[in-house]
Amino acid sequence: MSEVFDELYSEYYDLLYKNKDYSKESHYVFNQIKKHSPNKISSLLELGCGTGGHAIHWLPDVDTWTGVDLSSSMLAQCKSNLEKFKSKIDLVESDINKLSLNKKFDAILSLFHVVSYQDSNEKLDNFFRVASTHMKEGAILAFDFWHGAAVLSDRPLPKLLEVKNDNLKVTRFTNSKMLFSENIVQVDFKVWIDSIHTNERKEIFESHRMRYLFETELSYFASKHGLKIISLSKWLSDDQLDDKAWYGFAVLVK
Repeated sequence: MSEVFDELYSEYYDLLYKNKDYSKESHYVFNQIKKHSPNKISSLLELGCGTGGHAIHWLPDVDTWTGVDLSSSMLAQCKSNLEKFKSKIDLVESDINKLSLNKKFDAILSLFHVVSYQDSNEKLDNFFRVASTHMKEGAILAFDFWHGAAVLSDRPLPKLLEVKNDNLKVTRFTNSKMLFSENIVQVDFKVWIDSIHTNERKEIFESHRMRYLFETELSYFASKHGLKIISLSKWLSDDQLDDKAWYGFAVLVK
């Protein structure tokens, strides 16, 4: 595939993640940023907004939300999903590492492990640079990420996922390869999309490079751009990170 999330994949994206508890995740994230922010959160920027599954839960509580994604088809679906909030939203098609909006926000959020997609030092540095550039003084940056200690102690195994609705059955096989010299997990997906009514089948293959991260490197790149980590915890928890927690959640302040 030429794009990680091309038009074909994005068509089935929400079905693949239909069991994801967006409401629980969104409320957790918003409560975390409110807890650490000295100011009211009126303006939000989301880096890697996808189809708006999290944003729909934040929009009632903010004045404006700007969603950025590289995929035009994901943004089209996002626009449809957030139609009732259209007066509050602004959608931007861009590589997040090249983003320049000439605006500053009360908080920036980046979920679904977007930070771990920054698979080189240059990309990771750019992520924090772009975030800092778009933050007001005292603003919050919050993101989830793959936690290095846990990935190394509990290495990924092959997985099979099957989901369906009235029209489609989607089957996804995941296989992963550890690239230790780069702190990368190469995640290969094979997806079969079957029409229940016509028996037509489509097949997709994609490969993602996911960087697992440690507190020391996060602190290093953040501090380069005037940001400070104020909280590191297990995802969906206030508990301290350990080598059993694959997914971490970081809150930083400018």
